[in-house]
Amino acid sequence: MKIRFCSLHNFDNRLELYKAMGLSKQKIKKYLNSKQRQYSVRKQDELEVDINLLNHLMINPEFVGNNCNIISETDDFLILNKAHEIHSHPLSYNEKDNALSCLRQSHSEVLRVNKHHYDRGLLYRLDFDTSGLLIICKDDYLYEELRANYNKIVEVKEYIALVEGNIEDQSTYDFLDTSKKVVEISDLGQEANIDIKNLKYFDEANLSLIKIRLHEGLRHQIRVLLKTINYPILGDKIYEGLVDSRLFLHCFKISIKNYGEYKSEEMKNFSEKLKISLEELIELTNSYRFS
Repeated sequence: MKIRFCSLHNFDNRLELYKAMGLSKQKIKKYLNSKQRQYSVRKQDELEVDINLLNHLMINPEFVGNNCNIISETDDFLILNKAHEIHSHPLSYNEKDNALSCLRQSHSEVLRVNKHHYDRGLLYRLDFDTSGLLIICKDDYLYEELRANYNKIVEVKEYIALVEGNIEDQSTYDFLDTSKKVVEISDLGQEANIDIKNLKYFDEANLSLIKIRLHEGLRHQIRVLLKTINYPILGDKIYEGLVDSRLFLHCFKISIKNYGEYKSEEMKNFSEKLKISLEELIELTNSYRFS
């Protein structure tokens, strides 16, 4: 989408105009080729600019996708449940299917944190297909402190998933190359560990409801490691899971040292798939704690 505007001053070239608007040279080069950057600009010239360049790092106020629900709010954090099939944050202004656009109308103040990056105050990201708990810092200093020490201060990272078959309780690890769109096993990759607890096997559906403790938090870590032991997540199109209405992976609980424990118990899709009440599902999910 292009936006038309009028220059109020003379510039030797468009590069200087856009730099005066606070845009980086690197970002300008993404949208204008060398010849376009050298065009001179005179006062009152009408120009066209891509809206993604003009509104770089702004969050689109229009939201398209499954709604995010605010779970709670503290002095330090905004805690929300991210729906499946929306992004945690955008990569350009025109992206509207993300949790931050969902928040802009009701909680725009939290988007002022880390405002020079599209992920704003998010402590971590969830995959597009994954639902569950997202935590957003409300203060720049706290955000910088927690992100700098993330692996030390986040003491618990637990997920819920559905897999085909009756899986045994176990721990598994491998080395992951996360440099490509589809994560691969590689001896040169980063070490990745998860612990798995089978909360209940549903014989009629041939599905296991499992709880996963995530150690590192690499991209697609849970999905890849479950595939390597031949229990891909139900609905995981990328890693050979059975076709279903969604990816049945949900970020359930995060515990932050000195800041408490947070949960997302919004798992209606899971209870409907297993044909049990949401109350029964939550009771099952809370029935086991990793030591």
